[in-house]
Amino acid sequence: MNTEILNRDYPAQFWADFTEMKAWLSKDDSLGSLGKAVGMSLELISQEYYLGPKSSRLDFVCKNRDTSQIVIIKNQYGALCDADLGVVIRGAAGLNASAVIWLAMDVGEDYVETVHWLNEHNASGLGFYAVQANIVNLGSTYFAPHMQVLAKPNRWKRSALHLLPI
Repeated sequence: MNTEILNRDYPAQFWADFTEMKAWLSKDDSLGSLGKAVGMSLELISQEYYLGPKSSRLDFVCKNRDTSQIVIIKNQYGALCDADLGVVIRGAAGLNASAVIWLAMDVGEDYVETVHWLNEHNASGLGFYAVQANIVNLGSTYFAPHMQVLAKPNRWKRSALHLLPI
């Protein structure tokens, strides 16, 4: 079977709005697909988790089944935006998360570079992931979401640096 990743405009036709995209992601198999893409087994703990009264919310709070650590998912319908970076960093601090997954239909080069920079310049071990939601054409009439990881922590580099006798 020939698969083809469709252009960035197509996911907006697959999910009509943020609510549909979020509902899709909340399903076990969808969350499993995202987890597989980033190398984690994710279990949903909470949806629309508010960080405090009248404050911003996290779309999903999950547990990594392999480590029992908290993973935050920020879901963007459309392109990533600057305001959500502050939300996920605040959420990671407040929940002592081990990973932040920033999922969007359009992840620009500037955000990919930002996520790489965050992974290289934090000593806490917090891992940031930039994931783009694409739609794959699996045939003439069947389409499916495909999670493309554009930036992730470099675990080898982090472990190698910890071995230095400094």
